[in-house]
Amino acid sequence: MEKQLKKICMKKRLPAIIILFIAAIALLVLWLPDLFLYMKGPAQLSDLTVDELSGAYVEAHIEGIYDWYAQDVETSGSSEKIVAREYLIPVGEYEYMSLYAPEKYLSEADALMEETQAYLMDPSSQISGSITVTGTILPMEDESLQFYHEYLEYDSMDAQTQALFLPLCLRVDYVNETPLGRLFFLTGAGAALFLAAVIVTALTVKNGGCKELKKFLEQSGDPAACEAKLDHFYETVPEVNGVRANGSYIMFWSGSSFHIVGSEKVLWAYIHRTAHKLYGIIKIGVTNQVILRTDTGKAVTIGVRSEAAGQEILEYIERSVNHIIVGYTDELNQLFMTDIEGFKQVCRQKESGSSER
Repeated sequence: MEKQLKKICMKKRLPAIIILFIAAIALLVLWLPDLFLYMKGPAQLSDLTVDELSGAYVEAHIEGIYDWYAQDVETSGSSEKIVAREYLIPVGEYEYMSLYAPEKYLSEADALMEETQAYLMDPSSQISGSITVTGTILPMEDESLQFYHEYLEYDSMDAQTQALFLPLCLRVDYVNETPLGRLFFLTGAGAALFLAAVIVTALTVKNGGCKELKKFLEQSGDPAACEAKLDHFYETVPEVNGVRANGSYIMFWSGSSFHIVGSEKVLWAYIHRTAHKLYGIIKIGVTNQVILRTDTGKAVTIGVRSEAAGQEILEYIERSVNHIIVGYTDELNQLFMTDIEGFKQVCRQKESGSSER
């Protein structure tokens, strides 16, 4: 029986395992090259020619910022917060490009910009500060390029001057086109999904969803004899919507895990329906479950595809296990919650009535 259960479990889990592996591989294939580039380390901006700038992952030691020309602003109610700015910086021998600096660099960048502007107005002053950043030099996005050109009055320049203002942006804390934090998250997610897929596969091969079965055998006192009885039960008792039941045992699958409970422990069985609503208003689905309530008050759940399937299971249980009360009423719930011994008496009366018939 255990071999059959493992095969069934693998069949049930295989779609999820495949999805996990596909998602993991997709994330790792897409983002591992960027992670390897980050781990390899950046080139020095000062070592690159102008022709080598585009697409380069660099460390830049910036000793002058001329001005900012665009900024990203987050609005919350009536308050605004600057989260990034785009600055004009020198690069190469005579050229210029853009620097996109996130919020955590703004105070340093603005201080260097003020010193640079003061120096341009009065060469006797000094630029004492600098800023060192790491990121990727990318072609400027259309909106940024528009602001860049408007700030420079680009269209009024001659072609030779225009060529000095490169349509490139050093995006700080980017590796290629990915922000560093997002890169760590995506590669970490890929690694976690891959590990999860491996673990699920290993556990399925090892246990096959039979953890509860093994526990049941261990608690029986005579595992070998109990296993023989369960094998006979599994081979001879008919299955209805994934459930097998008689006076000795009730077996069923919950997702990809196999469950077994002694029939004598189950007192009550009924259908529970849960309506799911979006925003508490729009009905988006219904979950149906068969609930088995045991003599300890525990609720054992059997997921079913429809209310009709659940009703078939209840009818099957009622035919197969004489003492179990089938169907939900508020009166039965009140009795079960407040007087479980009284509920057991109702079960015994039902069983006696079934035996007399």
